[in-house]
Amino acid sequence: MRNALSARGALVGLALAIASYAHAERLPLRSYTVTDGLASDRITRIVQDARGFLWIGTIEGLSRFDGREFRNFGVADGIPGDVITAIAETRAGDLWIGTPNGLARLRPKGEGRGLFEPIGVGSSVRSQNINDLMPAPDGSLWIATDDGLYRLNPTEGAPTPQRMLLAGAPGQKVSDRVFTLALSAHGTLWCGTRGAVFAIDETGRVVTFVPLPHEFDTVNDVVLGVDGEIWIATRVGVARLHARPGAQPRIRAPRERAESRSRRVDQQACDRPEGACLGRGFRPCRDRPGARRTRDAGVRPDERIVRGEDGGGSRGPRG
Repeated sequence: MRNALSARGALVGLALAIASYAHAERLPLRSYTVTDGLASDRITRIVQDARGFLWIGTIEGLSRFDGREFRNFGVADGIPGDVITAIAETRAGDLWIGTPNGLARLRPKGEGRGLFEPIGVGSSVRSQNINDLMPAPDGSLWIATDDGLYRLNPTEGAPTPQRMLLAGAPGQKVSDRVFTLALSAHGTLWCGTRGAVFAIDETGRVVTFVPLPHEFDTVNDVVLGVDGEIWIATRVGVARLHARPGAQPRIRAPRERAESRSRRVDQQACDRPEGACLGRGFRPCRDRPGARRTRDAGVRPDERIVRGEDGGGSRGPRG
């Protein structure tokens, strides 16, 4: 009798576990579109600042969300272009916006004519195409452009980004087009380019250079995992960089899968400690090892902004 009750209890526990698992796989999501005040349904970047505001980059301007409503900004407010390619907040609290037409900074307390102050990067047209921004612990800002890597140091006067002279070893073809940036806890800056990913120190010296398995592939995003591994999003999938002590780092190429509809990954993000990823648009594709999100799990395939209602999403400004 006791064994039967134990068996029945085990079955009930298993059923509850399965029900709990199924419930966990279908998170309630709230979708925000232009009908809610968003500048565009095509989302490019999302950053939460120190005050708790969500800054959302779109192809038709910048949106700020306070937990209740959106406020939109564009060229009329001083941003060099409508397409937002990068958003970053430095240690000093300055908000920087990157576009294909240049860089802009949110003016402190709204000083000046426009809300945003345009900042020139370099002297060429290619250098105005901002691909990514990465704030450094010392307050400076790394700027990835189509004409190389720039660094902007905090100054009291007009900010002037300085171009870094990337020096690689013989045989290392360091591309001028830098698409994405990732900064390690030790201050090493990882740069994704066409055909390779490399790391530099504070002087601009290339300390690690790893070519991609496909020469004409491009790095769309680089994420530093909590376990020290480096995840690389490319046009053909997600690759993982292995770095063994005393050995040249190598990239483990993504497997070719016949059933895969699309292997292109534009952006990814880690949600500690499980290591959740974000793929194209704004949709979670893994929330624990081996789990994947699909349309059946409630994830929409478009590029609109969605927020989970499980208490983990942003609720607006803190304090």
